[in-house]
Amino acid sequence: MELFKKVIIKEPINAEQFEELVKLEKEYGNLVKVVVDIEKEILSLNCEYHCDCADQLFEAGCNPRNL
Repeated sequence: MELFKKVIIKEPINAEQFEELVKLEKEYGNLVKVVVDIEKEILSLNCEYHCDCADQLFEAGCNPRNL
């Protein structure tokens, strides 16, 4: 069973959508892990480890240099 619901965001979201995502933090601990590709302006969040978020962005075609 996967405890963390990994999320990748490629389009802008509003404040209400962001709040829903942050609520996941309460289910999984005190922190929400986030990695951002500054070139493509997309992010991955709510992974167990930061490296899991980075891997998710690599799979989406992101360059490690831009994370």
